[in-house]
Amino acid sequence: MKKIKELKSEVFVLLNVTSTIQLKKEYKSIASGKDFRFKKTWIELLESLTKCIDLKASAKVIKQSMHRVGRAVGNSYQQTEEQIATIKERVRLKKIAQGKDRLVGGGI
Repeated sequence: MKKIKELKSEVFVLLNVTSTIQLKKEYKSIASGKDFRFKKTWIELLESLTKCIDLKASAKVIKQSMHRVGRAVGNSYQQTEEQIATIKERVRLKKIAQGKDRLVGGGI
């Protein structure tokens, strides 16, 4: 089992901070309401950060796979993204024309 000092060091490296004070200032959203005196808080924070890193790595792999699939079928990923954006824009404009778009800016 890791000591609190080791957990803090890992979190600091992942967030590129040098102290708990800096962590609280730069990462208010994840530090808000947390009591950093307890080991449990550091464990939970480290687990959350690790999950985020894993998700980011997974997203990168998926994006690379999409590029490979796009090339295999003769489309580039960029073309596919542009086609999706065009379809979303058409749907948004259709909703506006029908008076159903309630969002300012018309996001889908």
